[in-house]
Amino acid sequence: MELFMSIELMGDVGLEEAVLPEGSSKILDEKQSFSNKSFSNKSFSKNSFNIEEYWSSIDQLENDYNISFVRMDFGLPGIPPSKFCIEEHCNALKNGTTAINYPPYSGDPELRKQFSIFLANKLAIECDKNDVVVTCGATQALFVAQYIAAKCNGNGRILFLTPTYPPMVEQCKLLGLQALTLEVGNNRGAGLVDEISAIFEREKIDAICWASPNNPSWVVLDETELQGIAEVCKRHEAIAIEDLTYLGMTDVKMNDGEVFPSISQYYDRYFLVLSASKMLSYAGERLGFLTGSRALMDANVQTNSDVEGGGEGNVRRFSRSLVFNLSAGSPYSAQSGIREIFKLENNGTISLKEILSEYVDRAKRLRGMLSRSGFYEIYDNENPDGFYVCFGYPNMGGEELCNVLIEYNISVLPLTVFLSKRTDGVRACVGRLSEAKFQELELALENFSGDRNNVKCSSKH
Repeated sequence: MELFMSIELMGDVGLEEAVLPEGSSKILDEKQSFSNKSFSNKSFSKNSFNIEEYWSSIDQLENDYNISFVRMDFGLPGIPPSKFCIEEHCNALKNGTTAINYPPYSGDPELRKQFSIFLANKLAIECDKNDVVVTCGATQALFVAQYIAAKCNGNGRILFLTPTYPPMVEQCKLLGLQALTLEVGNNRGAGLVDEISAIFEREKIDAICWASPNNPSWVVLDETELQGIAEVCKRHEAIAIEDLTYLGMTDVKMNDGEVFPSISQYYDRYFLVLSASKMLSYAGERLGFLTGSRALMDANVQTNSDVEGGGEGNVRRFSRSLVFNLSAGSPYSAQSGIREIFKLENNGTISLKEILSEYVDRAKRLRGMLSRSGFYEIYDNENPDGFYVCFGYPNMGGEELCNVLIEYNISVLPLTVFLSKRTDGVRACVGRLSEAKFQELELALENFSGDRNNVKCSSKH
């Protein structure tokens, strides 16, 4: 069996092979020893590491050799989807309507209505259902938002706050645009706004794009930062693209209320991107949402072809046309299930806040375990708890740490994959940390820490 552990992400292709040694069946019961042999002399670099190849390699080890890994490498939801969602989804298939008909290209009208109510409640903003487009996941919504921003302003540049979800930046390049990046890290508040402003002064920029909470750092931009970004965008007539994929999955609120901080509270030319994947545990059905402010959706934009909507029209029409021409709509029957969840949340029958608080609890527990085992947090420890935790270990680079943890059956991702300048850290996702996995992880971390201490002691003699 060959494990292809290294392939191009953004640099030159570098393909390496890791072949299991002969007689490996003799050590299948020795999981740690097996991992040492299987991944010995392997290393990852930001120019030759592919996430999908890494995931498939771990999958292969687990499936073919019955090795149990603590999987913190993939941002998979770990809370079962609502039974109400599943029931409505199945009913839509059984009655035959969604199976034989194409979906409305901007999405099911009732779903868009319920989503607009949900978003208005969470952000304390006005959200018209006619300004909502249902997409094939948040990734498609991000693509459409970037395309339209470039069409509206015509400068050919987008600024990304990093670290970030890599496809965001790859989409920008695919569209033939220049991707500029600014690392947020622990540079917050007025300092962050000043750096953003300086870039806008030097470059003509169509849009600024970020996620809040951020993947991987879990940073949530606060009111001061959002207000500052809004002022910069207003001065330069730029569009703000805010990815709210993880809305509701952290305990951050404004002014001790229930409202989540968003650019939509401070600016009138924005796109918001959301997803059913994490928030509603419906990742496989590929449903997302793109909505914009009334001022932006009403704005005129010149398009060049029938694919783009043809001639001059507003952003609202343009966004619908793009989604239709990219995918002819979004999965129809799944929209029925998601519609039901938003409806139940809106009328108070269920509480997504209570359901998603499980991720906050898991993150708190993970951070405690890491601290006890000698790890440190990469970003400000005042960051909220939630879906991702970033950490490092003294005197080890992130790629090295990722590599070594494999030997203890722990899989994480180096931060360099997310375009971070922090070379000393890794990202862990709490999505699949069940009670059994927490117990496995605690023992593995104790073994790791003990081995590191033994190495230190040996080096002193």
